[in-house]
Amino acid sequence: MTRLIAIIAAVLLLPLAARAVMPGLLAVIAADEGSASPDLIVTGTLDPDVTGDYFEDGVYAGYTKYSREDDAYTLWTINCPPVIRHISVTAGTEGDAFFYKLTEGITGAYTAGGTATGTPTVSTP
Repeated sequence: MTRLIAIIAAVLLLPLAARAVMPGLLAVIAADEGSASPDLIVTGTLDPDVTGDYFEDGVYAGYTKYSREDDAYTLWTINCPPVIRHISVTAGTEGDAFFYKLTEGITGAYTAGGTATGTPTVSTP
C-alpha cells in the first residue's frame, strides 16, 4: 500500500498530458499490491488468535520483522543470546499473551507464553 501511495503522489506532480496514461497503470499496481504472497503463514488453534498471513515489515534488533496482514500482531526476533523469536502485539514487548521459539530457524512450532494458549506453527507458503 505504501508503494501505491508514493506512486500516486509522484503522479500528481506530472504534467496533465502524462497523467492521461496513469489510471491503467495504477490499476495494475493496485491489483499487484492486493495479490502479494505472504512471507510467512501462522496456523493453529490459539488464544490470542495470531493466525494469518505475515509480511516483511522492516527490521527489529537487526532481524527481519514480520507483521500480520492487518498489523494486529508482529513476529520479531531478539538475540539475548540465545536467539528468541516472538509473536506478540508489538515488537520488543511480549505483553500478557505471546508465543516464542528458542530453536534455530523462524519456521516450526512456537510455545505459548504468559496467558496465551495453543501451539502456533509458522511456515512459508
